[in-house]
Amino acid sequence: SHMWEALSEIYHNLKPRYVEINEEVLEIAMEVAEKDKYLREYFSDCLIVAQAIYDPFSTHLFTLDNLIINSKVIRDISVSRKKEGKRYRNLQIWEPSKI
Repeated sequence: SHMWEALSEIYHNLKPRYVEINEEVLEIAMEVAEKDKYLREYFSDCLIVAQAIYDPFSTHLFTLDNLIINSKVIRDISVSRKKEGKRYRNLQIWEPSKI
């Protein structure tokens, strides 16, 4: 499908690097779970989001999960970390079908 071809092209062009789970990633995941009453039930999602937020070079997170897409908490944490100098850009959360 067109969506998967677009994602494949993005992946090959960006050559993404993956962030390991470390203490700060866990702290971010705990903050997301603490502040977002919907996401706290899905801690694995909190970890995925935390990795994206922790990486100062990440710009986009593609997901089909509406809890993540609509989370004000995730946006607020990303903005806060940018203000603290821990991110270069705010994290944009996109649904692949909107590409």
